Amino acid sequence: MRPSSAVAALVAHLALLSSISFGGFPTVLPDVRSFVVLTHGWMTDEDFTNIFAMAQAIPGPNMILMMGLVGWKVSGFSGALAGAAATFAPPRAIYYAAFRLWNRFRDARWQRSVRAGLAPVTVGLIMASGIVMARAAEPNGRRSFSPSPPPSPC
Repeated sequence: MRPSSAVAALVAHLALLSSISFGGFPTVLPDVRSFVVLTHGWMTDEDFTNIFAMAQAIPGPNMILMMGLVGWKVSGFSGALAGAAATFAPPRAIYYAAFRLWNRFRDARWQRSVRAGLAPVTVGLIMASGIVMARAAEPNGRRSFSPSPPPSPC
């Protein structure tokens, strides 16, 4: 895949994911990992986990930084800019429009029900992301949190 088409594929995927993520971008990390590691092979699980750890350690908007670093790995500086922009631009436009609409109906009774329904969905998506990241960090596919087998009697 040419670098420009790789950037276009990454931007399209990140823009879609950032547009549909509830609870922030960490909720779609499993899909990002699948796209960049398994589908396209642009990086290894170890690279992805290291980028995630580095983005978490640096202050600021860590998921925008992480997607910028993923874009850098795919296609250098232009990939970094494109990955970061694809992460924040679509939801920014959606949030602005949604806030205007939400504020218009701020006294409606249905708003309480919507808020109550979104909370458990968001928690579940964040928990799923944590599980996927923990599994991706396992060396050689072994679960580091599982007990080791007993020694053989031989």
